[in-house]
Amino acid sequence: PTALDRLADLLRVHEMKQLFKVHLVSFFLEAYQMPVMVFVGEQGSIKTTIAKSIKQIVDPSGEIVSSLPKKTDDLLLHLDSRYLVNFDNISYFDQEISNILCRAITGDGTSKRQLYTDADEVIWTYIRKIILNGIAPSLEYPDLRDRCIIYKTTPIKEEERITELEFNQRLEEILPSVLG
Repeated sequence: PTALDRLADLLRVHEMKQLFKVHLVSFFLEAYQMPVMVFVGEQGSIKTTIAKSIKQIVDPSGEIVSSLPKKTDDLLLHLDSRYLVNFDNISYFDQEISNILCRAITGDGTSKRQLYTDADEVIWTYIRKIILNGIAPSLEYPDLRDRCIIYKTTPIKEEERITELEFNQRLEEILPSVLG
């Protein structure tokens, strides 16, 4: 099997495996719009581990996993500071957050008045890669839902579980081939 096949197996991405591999590789194409990678599933189905692993592979700078900021200004700053954002344990967000995520995917800009000025403006334009995960994240807004690829995860049986240390060792072992 290829390095990407071994990675998909380690991350337990069995359904839509081929699409997942293409989606992962596409995250390296900086100037192109890519759908949001969404992992949904029950507790214990390693959603966070999968998302953290992808973040480490594609954009190891900064924090590996984040909570979705509740304030739009904080979200805009978060998106401006990272190439790939990985929002963990998402359950719900409002229309305004959904719209900001859509603009971050497509490269449209967002502007606001510069702090302590009346006429100056700050304009953010970027194309970001985004990962969301949660047990049942609310993707009720059609614009965002149309920009997502949803991967369903399944709980790991007790006898199939490995330690975090063992998982990280396996990931480190195949990482040079994945990136090569």
